Amino acid sequence: MVNTAPSVHIDAFFARHASFNYDPTQPIMQEFRRMTAGWGQKRRQKQMWNLRDAIAEQFNAYYGVDVNSDRAWREICAVLQIYPVPESMTKRKKAVKRLHVNIYDYIEAKRLGEPVKKFKSVGALAGYSYAEEKIFPLAHAKAGGLLKYLLKELSAHTYRSY
Repeated sequence: MVNTAPSVHIDAFFARHASFNYDPTQPIMQEFRRMTAGWGQKRRQKQMWNLRDAIAEQFNAYYGVDVNSDRAWREICAVLQIYPVPESMTKRKKAVKRLHVNIYDYIEAKRLGEPVKKFKSVGALAGYSYAEEKIFPLAHAKAGGLLKYLLKELSAHTYRSY
């Protein structure tokens, strides 16, 4: 189990919706779906984009933005339960890149202390990501270098159940 950490950016996103009774002990997308139930598509899409801003900012706060940060890679290896943590930066990056993990789940690991879900293929990751609405754009402006490094192209993969 991962130690939990405050999720200031996620909490701030939900706090902007004063009429919504946000439960910070629940998964992000579960709360988002609950909040947006009954909303029109345009309003929901706008808030999804705002949520993605919060996701990027929260990821950056938890793990940093520097793709060459020793601390960041050690933290990511710990969250992914890669033990022992490889000694070299190159080996850490390779160990992490071999895994198929959703970006939202890196955040949930820190927020809720839940283990990160790992998938056997990018196709399985894509199926899960689309089904759970946990899609993060590759070119998102607020994504730091580390987040962009970890993102995987999902649209090229056929939808597969996970």
